[in-house]
Amino acid sequence: MNGKVNMRTLYKLELEKLFRRLSVLICLVFLLAYGIVIYDEWVDPFGKELYLMDEDGTIRHGRDAIRLEREWMEPYRGVLTDAHVEEISQISYRHAGQLVTYLQQMIESGTQLNEMDMPYAERVITHFFLAEEVSQREYIENGRTVENSISITRDTPLQIGEIFSDGVLPLRLEYSPPWSGMMESMIILLFLLNLAVLLVISPVFSEEHTRQMNALLFTSKLGKRKCFRAKAAAAYSIGIFSVLTIILLHVLVTFLLFGEDGLAGSIQISGEYLFYGDFPYVKTVGSAIFDAALLYSADVLFAVSLTVLGSVLASNVLSGMVISLAFWMAPMVLKFLDAVPRQVKMIAPVVHKTDFNAVLRLPDVTFGPITMQYNYAAAGVLVLLSVLITLCAAWIYRHGTGE
Repeated sequence: MNGKVNMRTLYKLELEKLFRRLSVLICLVFLLAYGIVIYDEWVDPFGKELYLMDEDGTIRHGRDAIRLEREWMEPYRGVLTDAHVEEISQISYRHAGQLVTYLQQMIESGTQLNEMDMPYAERVITHFFLAEEVSQREYIENGRTVENSISITRDTPLQIGEIFSDGVLPLRLEYSPPWSGMMESMIILLFLLNLAVLLVISPVFSEEHTRQMNALLFTSKLGKRKCFRAKAAAAYSIGIFSVLTIILLHVLVTFLLFGEDGLAGSIQISGEYLFYGDFPYVKTVGSAIFDAALLYSADVLFAVSLTVLGSVLASNVLSGMVISLAFWMAPMVLKFLDAVPRQVKMIAPVVHKTDFNAVLRLPDVTFGPITMQYNYAAAGVLVLLSVLITLCAAWIYRHGTGE
């Protein structure tokens, strides 16, 4: 092969070499299977975990329960007011009484009990405006000391201003669980993609050392230079394609099942577990999804760059995986160094992992006259580091191959 070797040919060759490996197929199958499981767990698109009681005392389940829950939301969609809080609270009290009666009847009749749920709007109101923690207690269970909180339900709900600061108002109440659940599922899959990248891409350079193919395939300086570009392009293509596939599939499936309802809801009062209740800024579920997609995409690009560097340094495929993983895990050391600011620690994907709430709660970052959200700054830093690491890998590769 001479110095005029076609770049497109080299690029296709590198992609084919990577995709022929069994490890790639295993990763793809695992990510697909796990993605289906985790999406079903977080979004519950068919309502298999949802049991609601309607006004007639009939138990509704599955997609029928989801439709009922969305119907209950209709009168309260939009800006949440104290009047809405009071009205939903009264409905919650009434439903709680119905539920007690139903459970007593089931117990008396010996019928199998279903785990009953509160509709989404009632869960939000109960969590923020009705539940009150009054004490902590400790007790011994199976030889272990267990801490538990005792909560009661208020007779009258708190005012919105007593719970949330002016900085997050007005809050918008929408049927957001499908979209906020989708975001958590997407984050988990993108985080796992970091690890998949280490396995799939690590042979891109290290395989040459194992098979001793450098001298045969790339005998000129131009060939060596093009070789690196083709290999790096193939590695980044796989990473970018995987990221886009995960994000687009999550968005498309959720949109087909639920439409765009919920994207305009406030992140503070969205989701099954209300993870973002203490987030101090105005933010919708839709904007949070965009922010998460941006940051965790940058994570994957960073993982690709570290894998390219590790593969260049490695003498065989296995050592390439080990070196790449070591590079990726190295920032964990920062967690134990008090002198390192939290903003610096949280840049690393291995540190912020799937705790997007912690990332969003970090203060804005200022660069001269420019102020931006921390997650945007972190994504920018990761992309910049990815470029620098790839350039470093290119220098090492050329130096190592005699250029």
